[in-house]
Amino acid sequence: MSKRAHVRGVGRVHVRYVMERSGSVLSIAISLLVLTALFACTDYTAPDLVRCATDADCPEGMGCDEDVCRTRCVTSEECTGEMVCISGFCRQPCEDDDDCPEGEHCDNGYCEADEVTDGGDGDGDGGGDECVDEDQDGYGRNCQRGLDCDDGDRSINPGAPEACHDGVDNDCDGQTDEADCGCAAGDRRACYTGPYETEGVGLCRPGIMVCGDDKEYGPCQGERVPAEEECNDEDDDCDGEADEGLLNRCGECSPPDDQLMEICGNGLDDDCDGELDENCLCDPDCHCDDPEAGTNCTCHPPTGQPCYSGPPGTLGFGICRGGVHDCEAQAAGGWAWSDCAGEVLPGVECAGGMANGQDDDCDGVVDEDCLPDGDGDGYAPPADCDDTDGTVYPGAVEGCNGGDDDCNGLADEGVTNTCGECGEPPQEVCGAGVDDDCDGSADEGCGGCTGDETRPCDRGPAGTQDGGRRGGGERGRDGGA
Repeated sequence: MSKRAHVRGVGRVHVRYVMERSGSVLSIAISLLVLTALFACTDYTAPDLVRCATDADCPEGMGCDEDVCRTRCVTSEECTGEMVCISGFCRQPCEDDDDCPEGEHCDNGYCEADEVTDGGDGDGDGGGDECVDEDQDGYGRNCQRGLDCDDGDRSINPGAPEACHDGVDNDCDGQTDEADCGCAAGDRRACYTGPYETEGVGLCRPGIMVCGDDKEYGPCQGERVPAEEECNDEDDDCDGEADEGLLNRCGECSPPDDQLMEICGNGLDDDCDGELDENCLCDPDCHCDDPEAGTNCTCHPPTGQPCYSGPPGTLGFGICRGGVHDCEAQAAGGWAWSDCAGEVLPGVECAGGMANGQDDDCDGVVDEDCLPDGDGDGYAPPADCDDTDGTVYPGAVEGCNGGDDDCNGLADEGVTNTCGECGEPPQEVCGAGVDDDCDGSADEGCGGCTGDETRPCDRGPAGTQDGGRRGGGERGRDGGA
């Protein structure tokens, strides 16, 4: 199909012929009224696009369809040229954009108006892209499956079979009751009569319909469509949730919240109110007030009762364990529960940053948020002071390399020479007067002197050098001063 040419409206040609003769001007004005020809390769000519927000914006006989005024229709026979009736409006079929008039493009086999910055609804939000599927068959405006030629009847859409002798374009191909309409006897076809978006969700599933001798499909058999939600751990209404609105606060179907009861002494939050053994008293079971008790009544306080004082939901997870307590008489009178002996409460996960392979905070997750052991040496930061070097970790052998190999905060401790450096200490250099080998003595082991070498000397008492008039001298090679 070729691109249509469009010449719009009525053209008026006004020719003014001016001739000058004998000093006078002769003006001849010829006005020609010409009706322009509307021409095309076929008999279809698209009208000018009229944008709209509601039907009130459109001329009589037209309605607002996706922000554009289009001619309303019930069947394709009501449309002009090659147009077909789709979703109640006349539309031009197309294979590519070249088949559509100016201002439109080809989309899903039909010409659509080009998008405008505000989506055509005048609110400037670029809207108008939501799928509108009135009959829930998966077809409609802006729907992924495509347009629907009758969005009020779910049995009519481009994916439906053409029924015979009903005068309806069931498959939206622009033809009614075409020769190949109907189905072959015995043919089977998947079907689903529930809302399109619920198929395959929860318990909902499609069924099968079988073609009869009359070339018509029978009822949809074996399908499961949405039903009223029941408390059965199933998604009965196929909305993606199970038992919504039907569970008590413990997440169970029964009993209702107002009938949940706390069981005393078991260290559990039986009624799921966030408290453990609330309102449970330490009852010594004395029954001294009974008429038959007399004056020597005997109490039988409970002992070894389960207890747990940690946060609800942590008992039994990770390291957390319950203990036991006793109902004991108090010195000031009365009875009270003793401490919960033997219980293990939640701790800090990854204390010090190290993973230990257990759930210390009793949340059901092991070593969450612990830093990984990046170098595979069995230690993770911050215990491992260099997690990029597998030879550096707590307890490693310290080497003389300027680094902290054993992660104790010190570098090269215990492995340097007497001068605090790596390797063997330097040799003593004689005559320099310096402790080259860092042993606390200068020029030790240097026997005598050579040549005309001299050095400062002083044989006076200590502390008197340069005092008063006495000064030091020099010692020569022969030892004289």
